[in-house]
Amino acid sequence: MSQSIPHPAPIPRPASRAAVWASVLCLALVAAAAGTLFAATAGEYQKRAESLNSDLAAEHYALGLWAQEQKLPTEAREQFERTLHLDPSNKDASAKIAEILPAGHKPRNPKCEFTMAGGEKIKADLLMAVLHVETASGPISIPTAEIDIIELSGPPTGDKVMSDSFTGHAVVKADAFPAQCKVGQISPKRVDIKLIRLFRPCADCDGAGSMTCKRCNGTGKLSADRTVCAECNGKGKVKCKACDGTGKIKCPLCGGSGRIQGMWGRLGNQQCPRCRGAGTLDCPECDHGVKTCPVCNGKPNSGKAGVCPVCNGAKTVKCATCDGTGMKAAPKTEDEMKSEAEKANTDKPTPTPAPTE
Repeated sequence: MSQSIPHPAPIPRPASRAAVWASVLCLALVAAAAGTLFAATAGEYQKRAESLNSDLAAEHYALGLWAQEQKLPTEAREQFERTLHLDPSNKDASAKIAEILPAGHKPRNPKCEFTMAGGEKIKADLLMAVLHVETASGPISIPTAEIDIIELSGPPTGDKVMSDSFTGHAVVKADAFPAQCKVGQISPKRVDIKLIRLFRPCADCDGAGSMTCKRCNGTGKLSADRTVCAECNGKGKVKCKACDGTGKIKCPLCGGSGRIQGMWGRLGNQQCPRCRGAGTLDCPECDHGVKTCPVCNGKPNSGKAGVCPVCNGAKTVKCATCDGTGMKAAPKTEDEMKSEAEKANTDKPTPTPAPTE
C-alpha cells in the first residue's frame, strides 16, 4: 500500500513593490484624513465658543460636553472650569473635570502678571485653561499651563506667544482675559494689555522649592560606603550640561547668527547688541564649562559616616533649578534683552587712553 507524500507548504511570495507603495499611500491618506478631521473639529469648537453666551454657565457646560465627545480634553476642561467660575456649586462640572484630569491631580489656575498699556502691573490668577491662536499653519489651542509670555501687539505685526509647543507670531483669539486677583474677579480687555507674563511652577521640584537630598537619598545620614560622592567621583565639580562643557551658549537674541534684523529688513541687518556679533555668550550656569556638583554641593568627601554634610540631616535641599522660589525662570522678551544689552554697554567703563609723552 503506497503512502502519500505530503507536499511542502508553499513559500509566501514577498509583496510586490507596487503593493508596498499602495499600503504606504493608504496609511498616508488615513493620517491626512485624521489631521483634517481634527482641524475641522477644532474649527467647529472655535465657532461654537465664539457664539455662546459667555455669562451663562449652562452654555459653557454644554460646550464642554460636546468637546469631550469630540476628544478635545483641553477645550472640554476649559469650558467646565468656566462653568464653575460662573456657578461654583455645579457638581456636574466638578465631576467632569475630575474625569479629565489624571488621578490625584488638582487643577490650579496659572499665576500671571498683566502689564497694561499705561505701564501698570496687575498680579492675578488667570482663569483660562487654554489659549486659542491663529497661526500661519492654522488654528491651534495651547494650554495656558505651557505658556510663558503673551505679547499683545495687534496688527500689523501681530501678537507673539512663547510656550512649550509654539513660539512665534500669531493672532490671539481673545477679546478679554478673565482673572482672579485680591480685589475680586477682573477681565482686562486685550486693547488695554501690552503683555501677559505667566509664572509656571518649577518642573524639577513641582513648585515646592525644595528637593530630596541626592547625597543621602533623603535619609539625612551617610553610610560608610557613601562617604565619597559617586556623581563627581570625589572631585566636587562636574561638566556643565547646559553648554556641554564648552562654556558658551547660543545668543538667544540673534539665535547664534551675530546679526539682528533692523528697521529695513535685510538692508537694515545690524550687529547683535547682546553678543556683539559673536553669536555666543558665556554660559550663565557654569565657570568655563564646569560647575559645582549638584549632588554633593562641592563637598564630595565627608571622610566618615554620619550626618549628611549637604542637607545637615534635614533630608531635603533647596532646589537648584529655581533657587528655592518654586517657580520656573521666565524667558525675556526681545525688548527686555535689547534693553539689558544696551544697559550693559552703557555701564561698561571706557578705557582710559595712555598718556602721551
